[in-house]
Amino acid sequence: MYGPTLNMGDLLLPLWRKTFQCAGEDTTDNLDWGTLVGEVWKEHGAAVAACHEYIPGFIDHPPRNVAEKNQ
Repeated sequence: MYGPTLNMGDLLLPLWRKTFQCAGEDTTDNLDWGTLVGEVWKEHGAAVAACHEYIPGFIDHPPRNVAEKNQ
């Protein structure tokens, strides 16, 4: 049930941040949909980490700041 989604974070984060490797003649310079860059990425990471007070206590660990992970 969860197998197909295990690596989704590792696949989607580079896509949203325009940090993935392009193939052939493709380039990330002509893509306008990678919006989580710069200060927006840092603000998003802080917002994710700040939501820990709304997560139930039985969850193993609170959400982490993803901006700190992928620097």
